[in-house]
This record gives sequence, structure tokens and C-alpha cells, in this order.
Amino acid sequence: PEPEPAAASTATPEDESDEDSRRILIGAEPVPLARLRHIQAREHHVHVVLDRTTITQRARLSDIVAQTEPDDGIQPHRSWWVAARVARGLSRDGQKHVLKLDDGTSVPVARSRLTEVREWLDRRA
Repeated sequence: PEPEPAAASTATPEDESDEDSRRILIGAEPVPLARLRHIQAREHHVHVVLDRTTITQRARLSDIVAQTEPDDGIQPHRSWWVAARVARGLSRDGQKHVLKLDDGTSVPVARSRLTEVREWLDRRA
């Protein structure tokens, strides 16, 4: 007898987790969440830093953040969002607090969000 055709698989590849396959829309461009490092809003555009590239899109930061989960990252300032995997800790820059990233980037932390950022970092420790 002839072998039956293999059924189509709906499983994801073993080396790709759900997090690796999640994408968010930035403008009209789907971006893999696993590659996203941080986003900075500048006027009507967002400056998006990925692992190996940077893109600029006309978009609202609030629309992008609404697509993420609390464990994905945090918005330490009204014009920034940071992925959890790159956040390293809080430090001070003069009188201001900053969130330090693994590449040395310093992201401002709003005074009104300082407690939230501290608690978020503590939960991840």
C-alpha cells in the first residue's frame, strides 16, 4: 500500500517559542517583539531600536505599547518604552533617575513612574 500523505503541521518549530513569533505593528510594519530593544517617541514619529537595525515610523507610542504585555517591557517615561530583556537597573544622572540598558543606553524615568519601574525591576530580579 502507498503511504498516506503527511498531515500539515500547525506546531511551531522547536527552536521558536511563542515569544519569538509574536509581532507588533509599528506603523504598518510588523516587528518581531523578540528583536525589539527600545522605542523613543519623537514628535509624530517613533524611533525603534531592534537588535541589528533601527527604524523610524510615523506612529503613536501609545498604540505600540497597547500591543505589549506587562512582562514584555515597561514605559518608564511618556516618550519611551523598553523591552524587559535589555533593562539592567536604575541609576542616577544628577538629580534624575535613569533606566540603564545592557548596551549602556540611559533612558529617563519620570518621577511619577519611579515606584512602578522599581517594582517592575524587583519582580524581574
